[in-house]
Amino acid sequence: MSDLYAPYSCMDSAGQEIARVMVQKFSSGLSCLGSTHILSLVWRKWRHDALRIDPYQRIMAMYSIFDILFSFFYFFLGTWMTPAETGWWGAVGNEKTCTMQGFFFMMGYGTAAYQMTLSLQMLLLVVYMWTPAQFAELLERKLHVFHIFTAIFMSLMPIFFDSYNPECGNCRPVPKPYWCGDWVLGDGSTDCVRGDDTLAGVYQFIFW
Repeated sequence: MSDLYAPYSCMDSAGQEIARVMVQKFSSGLSCLGSTHILSLVWRKWRHDALRIDPYQRIMAMYSIFDILFSFFYFFLGTWMTPAETGWWGAVGNEKTCTMQGFFFMMGYGTAAYQMTLSLQMLLLVVYMWTPAQFAELLERKLHVFHIFTAIFMSLMPIFFDSYNPECGNCRPVPKPYWCGDWVLGDGSTDCVRGDDTLAGVYQFIFW
């Protein structure tokens, strides 16, 4: 087992680690099934009469797409994409699969963004008496473009710094080892062998 990883650093025992992985796979599988069902409902309605698709349904469709990507790659595949050298239960991946998982982890920004969009739409419709047509004309397209562009940009940036690395059984924007450097989880004395602790600190500040 490599000294660059602390396989049980966030769990008290191997049993807790296994339980965590299994719960993640089960719950993420249900999430993927639910989001796939939403997409199929919107798709069938779009095929019959595209003009009947309202902003709420389009937002839910985009939310479901991001949720499937996030839940499937980060939670369902989970440790299967984590480098095998970490010693985590079920870890059979490598550096490339870790980077792929980290990319789709950051794409999960889209799920939060579209949840906020739903809240904004409800606020405008209920409190300020907007109509769905007003929302579609004034805001919807701009929000779609912004969310998609931001999700792709935020997901690509760590790739250029080799900053998708394993931490607590999954891969996300952290240096390697994740306790290196001077960022919030760093010990201030260990040198980073991969990734950028400054970038990790920025992402930690923005998203957590």
